[in-house]
Amino acid sequence: MSNTNTDSQELSDLFFSVVKGFEKNKDGKYPGNAAYKRAVIQNARDCLTSGYSFEYLVSQIRLATTDDAQCYDLTEYIKKKVPDFVVTKQTQAQKENECMEWGVFYYHPLLQVTSRPPAYTLNPQTMDFEMLPREPFFLEMRNSFTIEDLTEYFIRRTNSEDTFQTRHHSQLRKMVQYHGLDMVLYLIEAGVIAATDEDKQMPHSPMFLMDSLEAAKLMYDNRKEIAREGGLTHVYPRRRPTEETGPS
Repeated sequence: MSNTNTDSQELSDLFFSVVKGFEKNKDGKYPGNAAYKRAVIQNARDCLTSGYSFEYLVSQIRLATTDDAQCYDLTEYIKKKVPDFVVTKQTQAQKENECMEWGVFYYHPLLQVTSRPPAYTLNPQTMDFEMLPREPFFLEMRNSFTIEDLTEYFIRRTNSEDTFQTRHHSQLRKMVQYHGLDMVLYLIEAGVIAATDEDKQMPHSPMFLMDSLEAAKLMYDNRKEIAREGGLTHVYPRRRPTEETGPS
């Protein structure tokens, strides 16, 4: 299944390595500031949403020479190879209430798509449980997570009434803008845990989640540390035109 978010990230990685000739540092990051990297990812997504297939774009990247290293982004590079290459800038491609940013790695499991855990079956001959063939490892970000999705998750986790969805939208949108989507999700988790452990009323409005800010920060930091130890701090696509593989 195609994932435009992942494909954009993967195309930008190939552009940096093959066209620009960049090498990753010890943390697995390419050189360059965050704004430039986001611009390249956005441009890669524009190429995809303009009708060019992932495979076609990869094939063009593979034709790069050292003379192409000065190209700013994928569009500028391919235009050198294919003069009639046309890309429509999709500045409004994301849904109006989209909470996820292109090219950002999120740590909350709700925002991640990954391979299934090991599964077992009972061998009727030996009566032993045997592991089924494992799906190749991958770790990707969801394509979309809107303010409506976030509100639905808040209502479901807190068993709140859904009659104030518009008010929830406004509060949650401001929280995402200030704290980021990952942290807001961990604020929900921390708020629910605090109410359950202390036998208190669930936060019936997003604004009350801020009482659990310190606990949410701790949960978020712990999740990032576990991910760092496991080498799970960046996307591992299902489809890899490079030789990179995920953690075993």
